[in-house]
Amino acid sequence: IVFPLRQASDGKTGIEGLFGYKAATCKIGALTWGSYGGGKRKNESFLRCACRELGEESRIHSHPSDLTLVGAITFHRTKVTGNKSIGACQIYTIPYSSCTGHPTPTKEMLDHQWYPLHQIPYDKMMPDYKLWLPQILVGEKTVNGEIHIRETHPKNNLLDEITSHSLEFQEKRVLVTA
Repeated sequence: IVFPLRQASDGKTGIEGLFGYKAATCKIGALTWGSYGGGKRKNESFLRCACRELGEESRIHSHPSDLTLVGAITFHRTKVTGNKSIGACQIYTIPYSSCTGHPTPTKEMLDHQWYPLHQIPYDKMMPDYKLWLPQILVGEKTVNGEIHIRETHPKNNLLDEITSHSLEFQEKRVLVTA
């Protein structure tokens, strides 16, 4: 999972984060605003996966050395069908100034929007983001833990139910946006 960050273009609202609007065909998070990221390929590091997925989903290109690790969460999903899946994710931030390319619609992300960190549209995102993202981006902490999610509708992740979570937050570095 990757969050590009930049200084607000108006020079007044502080730091902004880039979010993508996921296409209906996405396996997780369809038709919601969210982060960039996806499945790790065989023999691919989490860092390289994050860079590849950011490029595929936004046409923004980055180098692994520019990413800052800010957390690791294991997601346990129970689908409406009863099938279960587990996904281990590492969470990174990256200064947009170290990237090349510009946010461009793709088949996976239909739109891209910069949001001031105090105006992130959590009501249009999968429910788990509210548990950890403010602490990472605004609270300037790192996170480790797990979240258990139960799908309540197969095509609408906005309705997912958080059945339990165990998250540990620690103080971290200052966000780099230069």
